[in-house]
Amino acid sequence: MPKPTLTWEEIVFMALTALGGTAHLSLLNDKVAEIRTEKGLPFSNTWRDTVRRVVQQSKRIFSLEKRSGVWTTVKPVYVYAK
Repeated sequence: MPKPTLTWEEIVFMALTALGGTAHLSLLNDKVAEIRTEKGLPFSNTWRDTVRRVVQQSKRIFSLEKRSGVWTTVKPVYVYAK
């Protein structure tokens, strides 16, 4: 029976959660690499691009501030003063 594989989104979410739920993309890449290495999962030459694509397209991961490179598992709520 084949061993179930984790999706990239699952690994990225695990990494972000392990980092406290909020992290810069560079730290997130480091944690993803650590998790994939621990689990014996392969890397492609474009794995960092895959992580970036996952955070940009995931419905469970949000940008803390546009173009900041900081991502979070908690949807930010913005309050605007009148």
